[in-house]
Amino acid sequence: SRAGIPPPYILVPSSIGGLTVELFTRRHPDRVAGLVFLDAAASELVVRMQPEISWMRIQAVCLLPLAARSGLLRLIDPFDLRRSGGEGAARAVARMYRVEPMNTICGMARGASRTVEEFQAAPPFPPDVPLTVLSAETNEGLLPRGVPTGFLPFVRERNEIHQAIARRSSRGRWQVVPGSSHLIGNSQPHAVAVAVLEMLKDIRGPAGRPSGSS
Repeated sequence: SRAGIPPPYILVPSSIGGLTVELFTRRHPDRVAGLVFLDAAASELVVRMQPEISWMRIQAVCLLPLAARSGLLRLIDPFDLRRSGGEGAARAVARMYRVEPMNTICGMARGASRTVEEFQAAPPFPPDVPLTVLSAETNEGLLPRGVPTGFLPFVRERNEIHQAIARRSSRGRWQVVPGSSHLIGNSQPHAVAVAVLEMLKDIRGPAGRPSGSS
């Protein structure tokens, strides 16, 4: 709204941002022209993971803002973001290990049950929204070192979950991005640009007209 650009929009969520974008899309389908999910979470994942989110684990997760404030997260790099090297890795470290993202993760852990309730009460996913779901080829940057073993099956099932997301829409498609880490926008930005441009082409239809226009 600050940019003065009216909807509908193409939304490109990454990682946990997929939950926010899914809920927005289900509540406001008229404001969404298309979706490009970048190894992003969805409501299926929250439902599957909820039994693993115990009180003790919530307390542990909510120590992350303190660790970010002290600089400890940047020092130990629990998501191995520096592994790929280069400017992209440096940007990922600078963005991820701030207090604000860690506060968000803490809040989502505390509100997991409420999140499930909100998704259950939300309208269904729009069945014909243009939808591209990109999965990472590797698990790099997905979960921190020392993650409880109870969460590991969800890592292995990630592609299955992403395929299920793509099948929600009659215009959905899924693919694995070669050479990508969890943060696809950092590891393979060209693949993201291509996906967004293809989405624009799909929406505009023949001769640059919006799809479905006469």
